[in-house]
Amino acid sequence: MLDEIYKKVQNEKSQSINLLNDIVNIESFSGSKPNVDNLSKFLSEKCQALGGKNKFFPQKDFGDNFTSDFYSGSDTVLILCHMDTVWPIGTLQERPFTIEGNIATGPGIFDMKVGITIALEAIRILNELGVTPKTNIKLLFNSDEELGSENSMDLIQEESRKSKVAFCLESSFKGMIKTARKGVGMYYLSINGKAAHAGSEPENGISANVELAHQILKLNSFNNSETGTTVNTGRAEGGVVRNQIPAKAEALIDLRVVTNYDASELDNKIKSLKPVLDGSKLKVTGGMNRPPMERTEGIVKLYKWAKETVKDLNVDFIETGFPVGGGSDGNFAAATGTPVLDGLGGVGDGAHAEHEYIEIDKFHDKISILASLILNIHNFKI
Repeated sequence: MLDEIYKKVQNEKSQSINLLNDIVNIESFSGSKPNVDNLSKFLSEKCQALGGKNKFFPQKDFGDNFTSDFYSGSDTVLILCHMDTVWPIGTLQERPFTIEGNIATGPGIFDMKVGITIALEAIRILNELGVTPKTNIKLLFNSDEELGSENSMDLIQEESRKSKVAFCLESSFKGMIKTARKGVGMYYLSINGKAAHAGSEPENGISANVELAHQILKLNSFNNSETGTTVNTGRAEGGVVRNQIPAKAEALIDLRVVTNYDASELDNKIKSLKPVLDGSKLKVTGGMNRPPMERTEGIVKLYKWAKETVKDLNVDFIETGFPVGGGSDGNFAAATGTPVLDGLGGVGDGAHAEHEYIEIDKFHDKISILASLILNIHNFKI
């Protein structure tokens, strides 16, 4: 059957490309609920046409999330796709969907509209071949992944707990399968000092900028190449004018950690920062946004099973072998204990960048891979 899946995908490349074109051409900037809802409407209609049973989860400020269930069985496979992109409405006019040779470009194509297309095409291919998976396949489309999935993480984790495994269709560079991802922490540091004239009475001031400099150096000391922990002060600013001792300063801090233990340790360290200058005050808010996706025994077992399952397709299926620094909704799924494979989307590069692209031949390979996995997932034993 794998051979039939592969041949059908290869024979119907234009149909897959046309769907990808349609999805890219519906702009879905995270901050525009009407536009994300336009895409969710389009996708839900496609799902329904393929036999999916849709359920919507309305959101007030962001696009509506929805799930679509296909087939039936005692077990469920959860497939994670996010509809939103980082690209403001109007970007499509500047950089329309384009194909040159084996490369396709367009806003959001890599992150992750190609993944959405792969999910829908895998279902279509199986339907038209007349084969029915013995497992319930649940597609979950969320609308705020690029913003941290704060309005969809509960839904993701609820569905993950009820699922046998989860597949996350984020794209990847060189097609590497992710079996581990770092956790992501996001923090805001605010500092209050005391303003004074920089020339006539600097001794009466408490520089918030100097305090911030001390804190940045302290934060930098938390970096650990051996454990893979990274702490970055991505934005730092303070003061108002040149000749005033600054009374206020602030910074945005990014944390990446490999294990849940490190997440707890570093979260505590950052939240326990103390002022260095007498009289200055600081406050840290925020915390862990995405827990680490650790390379558990269950994830390793799932990866080995998947690699063996698709070997006759003669396509690339290789894991990164290390925790990648970027987070995804796979982090939330893995935190529930459900085995997760991530990076099952397109192959290319340029997430959040103007040169964003995918490789067309690998796009078709990934359709064959996903269709083969969901057809045979009933054979996987946890």
